[in-house]
Amino acid sequence: MFVLPSSRHPLLALAVACALAGCGGVEQEAASPARTLTPVPVSQVDHERIAQQLYLAYLGRAAEPAGLAYFADVSRQAALPMDMGAAYFRYGVENGVRQVLDSLAESPEAVALYSGSDAAAVTAMYRNLFNRDPDPGGLAYWSGALSSGALRRGQIPVALLAGAALADLQAFDRKTDLAVAFTAALDTPERMAAYQRDSGVAALRQVLAKVSAATTDAELRALVDEALAAITRG
Repeated sequence: MFVLPSSRHPLLALAVACALAGCGGVEQEAASPARTLTPVPVSQVDHERIAQQLYLAYLGRAAEPAGLAYFADVSRQAALPMDMGAAYFRYGVENGVRQVLDSLAESPEAVALYSGSDAAAVTAMYRNLFNRDPDPGGLAYWSGALSSGALRRGQIPVALLAGAALADLQAFDRKTDLAVAFTAALDTPERMAAYQRDSGVAALRQVLAKVSAATTDAELRALVDEALAAITRG
């Protein structure tokens, strides 16, 4: 279970403080005009959705309520983009964004989730983001970028989103919808306690793996109910 910044996690605490303060600024012009076309979050709901996408991309699960509130505040103060793919371009030019994403990628939960070789890590990222395995060319490209040091692991999830096909983006969007509904349903002490257990997180990840671009609203509601039942059984 991911632990929010504290004295036990000074790197993430420092990174978030840096992002909130806007330190580092812009080092160079972005290489893509996509940054200028990205919708700007305007409401608490927008920032909470960004927080859920950070959790999905780096931790492979929905946020718990405390984490949701914390990273929604990070999103608001650091002006994170609504499109997580656009964060890839900001990673390269803004120290605060880079440090927040790297710190998530280097958290014990993310390291365990994306363990093993570079190829194994990239495969796990594809599965967590899009619920599919990478094609051979994509696997070779991204694992090669990691092996050569051209990219860091903190960049890969947002880089995959930046270059994703429409169907993959739709699948990620539906996974975000499920995460939003699931966290909202953690409204009893029993459900909160169940989701704090490793077995609860594992149960939710199994349900998230069933989502696709074609998942309907009715199917999504049924999956949320399935996840809630699964975490309490664990």
